[in-house]
Amino acid sequence: MRTLTDFVQKDWEPVVLPTLKYVTQKHYKYILKAHLIPAFGEFRLPDISPEAIQNFLLTKLREDYSWESVHHFRCALSKVLGSVEEWNYLADNPVRKTRLPRREYKQERPILAPAQVWRLMIALPEPARSVAMLLVLTGLRIGELLALRWKSVDLGAQTLRVTATVYEGHFDTPKQGEVHARSHLVQKLFRFSPFFTRGLIILALWFFQLVRVSPCAAGISCIVICSLRAKSSVCQEWLGIPCVIVTLRCWTLQERR
Repeated sequence: MRTLTDFVQKDWEPVVLPTLKYVTQKHYKYILKAHLIPAFGEFRLPDISPEAIQNFLLTKLREDYSWESVHHFRCALSKVLGSVEEWNYLADNPVRKTRLPRREYKQERPILAPAQVWRLMIALPEPARSVAMLLVLTGLRIGELLALRWKSVDLGAQTLRVTATVYEGHFDTPKQGEVHARSHLVQKLFRFSPFFTRGLIILALWFFQLVRVSPCAAGISCIVICSLRAKSSVCQEWLGIPCVIVTLRCWTLQERR
């Protein structure tokens, strides 16, 4: 006889949600509050049928939500109802009996030309210029770069390992680092090639500047970028005005990534 709202508030959020990554917790909380609870909150758990879920997904698509957003709605609901199934409130998870239409790629993802990247580097002040340059040269995510520690950087071997990511001050394992092989955590390894010599120079300058200012601060646990701000905040503060200078318009979040 329990409703979805009752199960989420009394069981799922206190017990299951804390086991997920911080960014996933935040994402699921928003989806539940804004979409799933308004649609299914008063439903008794056995009354959440595949037909009701399928109609919900198609309605969201007709409301001009992107395919990716609706896919996230489906994943979040499946996560909750998966716990309902595991705890024997339902015989099976009804979300698994639903489908999304084929994904349509309306336009190609924007890719900056080398000339645009160079114009952006010139327009950015430090340390934003060095951070943006490292992102371009290494392919790191912004959260991975902000969580980079000196113990993961080997200037002699010209390599760096990605062992963590940070989001709003919360450290966690990177996405690729969650893949296990022979029970050992796999970690991304980037090797600087001659083309990426500029990135090696940037890291070396940061390291020796840190040693000059405070020799003790260059220990193996020191964070390369001493900034734990939200990734969106970094993009907005550092890339907002220069992007307008370079392209005469504001970039979307996808373009900034």
